[in-house]
Amino acid sequence: MPRSYYRNLLKSGDLNLIKDELVAGCHVVVTPAGGRRLAGKTGRVVAMGATGSQARVLFDGAKHYTTLHVRFLELVRTK
Repeated sequence: MPRSYYRNLLKSGDLNLIKDELVAGCHVVVTPAGGRRLAGKTGRVVAMGATGSQARVLFDGAKHYTTLHVRFLELVRTK
């Protein structure tokens, strides 16, 4: 079985939808698949990374951004 089955990661088709919605200033939260240390942390997208599947996120209270793969991020919907 593929590795993504165990980690409940998004498939490549779903990544295209996420990449289109992620722009600088979006509020995001790290999914549990991002690891114990980062899971649940919230922040803002500062910019897209070196590749289209990376995003630079400035976590709340942090001084520097962290680059993460977009499959570990989830958009926070505001009403």
